[in-house]
Amino acid sequence: MKRVLMLAFCMLIAPVFGMGKGSMVNMLNRINQSVVNIETTIVHSSCKNVGLSYGTGFLINKEKGIFLTNAHVISSGSVCRYNIQFANGKEAPAKLRYYDPWQDFAFLQVDPADIPDQTDALKLKPNGVAENEEVFIIGNNGGREYSFLSGRIANSFECMGLFPNQSFRITLNNSPGSSGSPVLNMDGEVIGIIHSGNDASSGFALPMQYVVDSLKQVLAGKTPVRKHIGALVDYASLDKMVKFLKLPVDIADKYVKDFPQARRKILKVVKVLKGSPSDGVLEPGDIVVAVNGKTVGPNLYEMDKMFDNSNGPLTIDIYRYGERKTLKVNTYNLQEHKIEQLVIAGGATFYKADDAIRLQTGANPGSIFITNVQRGGSFYYAPIFPIPDTDKLLISVVDINKQPVKTLDDISRIFNGLSTESHLSITYKNFGYYYTYSRTFVFNHGLENSEVTYNPSDMPLMVFEFNEKEMDWIKK
Repeated sequence: MKRVLMLAFCMLIAPVFGMGKGSMVNMLNRINQSVVNIETTIVHSSCKNVGLSYGTGFLINKEKGIFLTNAHVISSGSVCRYNIQFANGKEAPAKLRYYDPWQDFAFLQVDPADIPDQTDALKLKPNGVAENEEVFIIGNNGGREYSFLSGRIANSFECMGLFPNQSFRITLNNSPGSSGSPVLNMDGEVIGIIHSGNDASSGFALPMQYVVDSLKQVLAGKTPVRKHIGALVDYASLDKMVKFLKLPVDIADKYVKDFPQARRKILKVVKVLKGSPSDGVLEPGDIVVAVNGKTVGPNLYEMDKMFDNSNGPLTIDIYRYGERKTLKVNTYNLQEHKIEQLVIAGGATFYKADDAIRLQTGANPGSIFITNVQRGGSFYYAPIFPIPDTDKLLISVVDINKQPVKTLDDISRIFNGLSTESHLSITYKNFGYYYTYSRTFVFNHGLENSEVTYNPSDMPLMVFEFNEKEMDWIKK
């Protein structure tokens, strides 16, 4: 079946490649050897379900054994085991080498000795996205191993994901399982990595610029520099900005002349992360036109790069309801806001909220959350409303028995002091919606209180920390 798929694909794209059938088959076979299946076993997690999940990845550095995949494939904020399966069926364990705190990519690392001889690193091509260019992907599309799909780049300025990123859209039938697949041009160079799609007609990919910048630092033994101001932007219609937010017409006309490839789209602030440097400085609806005096245009990657390279406050030029303003905004270190510690007590997993959770809830920096509770554990029977149709909570713990909870160390201290069955009073904020008896929606984020009967025998206190040196979670 795999051979039939490959031959059919070769017949489809042979005229585009402009090469003989034998040469094309050889190239596709070579690329196919570099694409791997990734099996992720989630043992403990802040937010994800425990169990198995699958995705795609591909080799980008053979000397160091580095594979590229999506951050959501490796399940960040989770104690995991990773297993890689090569095209010839060989399997090898992998470790998490790095994942980006905002962008959807990650590096896994295997022992180079475990990589088959015929498996070579794919060539990465940053700045290789051209609209209407024909491209193809190889991955587990629809759960089928090593599926080949071709399409064209329909738009190079899309913003897809929880956090702003400059994605490009491909016209192809993208299905679950293709996450982490390489997007290749007709020369066999990787220009992007698939991270999402709408199943029916489009796939969305992150361009290689983001990956190459971080890979250079990781290979040098450094943690990639990742900074931001905390203001989230998206592409907005230039004409609507003129009508609704009073962007001056002459500024809009100049923008069209300067950036004809932008399709009359401009960057607008849509959210501001609470507690970030932009909080109280930038506002939703602000139209971003320049950073440090340099016109931004539609290139979101270039703006992200300016944040990463900043040394001190940035000047941000915006239009706010027709008025031009120049504002000063600091950056903050995104790497310091990852989930790298889990405390498990009473069957509940406690963690410090990362930027993703805070963006979804509006919680304060440093808030201690519970999302996952183990069936049968002490917290499973607590009268705390879960998110409807799930067994997940979304609560921020304020205090336990009137002892303030400011850090995960507070959780460890409180539960280490409990040796017998105990009756706990927990004060929290519920950031998930729930129903009342009359099926009325409740979205109250005010303080609430519930009772938890803690039985220390249901699950002993466990603390896991991610060790940067070992590149693994360590049980303390």
